[in-house]
Amino acid sequence: DQYFVLHGDLAVLRDRGLLDNFVGGERAERKNAKGGDDGFAEYMELRDPPPEGEEADPAEPYLARYRLPLIDKVIISGLVRGQSVSRPGLIIESVVSTADVLGDAADPTIWQAIPRRAKRDADLGPPTPYRGLAAYLQVTQLRFQPGALLVECHAVLEEPYGWFNGRNLLASKLATASNENVRSLRRKLAKAMEEAAAENGANREP
Repeated sequence: DQYFVLHGDLAVLRDRGLLDNFVGGERAERKNAKGGDDGFAEYMELRDPPPEGEEADPAEPYLARYRLPLIDKVIISGLVRGQSVSRPGLIIESVVSTADVLGDAADPTIWQAIPRRAKRDADLGPPTPYRGLAAYLQVTQLRFQPGALLVECHAVLEEPYGWFNGRNLLASKLATASNENVRSLRRKLAKAMEEAAAENGANREP
């Protein structure tokens, strides 16, 4: 569970896709632990994107595939069902691993260990069935404090014993990673606000 406040415009946060990136919307090749050029693919993306030139209906539930490394020890991947809600002063994003997608033939929900000297996907441990995760994110515009946005994040995931053999690594490491994600989101929103202000100024010029 995580709570924090952003300062900016809710419309800018939504329209520029900053929340998509915050929850893993950017496909990337993640650097390995030693900073090499090779790494592990990381993404959260629509399983069935609309045809080129068309946009997905943001009000419709969606099916997404994901692949997320956890503290350079484990990679989890699979499918989730998601729903987005956008109302005046409110944004909600939610995803959950439903039972009907866990054994999908093309994108099964699995976990793989990242061995100590692993540098690329071919070095990962064998795939093991995984029961998945659920996450909920809400952004609320605070009317009593103009420009303040309250962000609530809640997530739950199974932690098999085979991940860390009983060691409490997630609790100690994820907090640091989550805080860095928040700092990154604040920087991106501040930059987006500056860009939006510059664009609005240019549009008002005769």
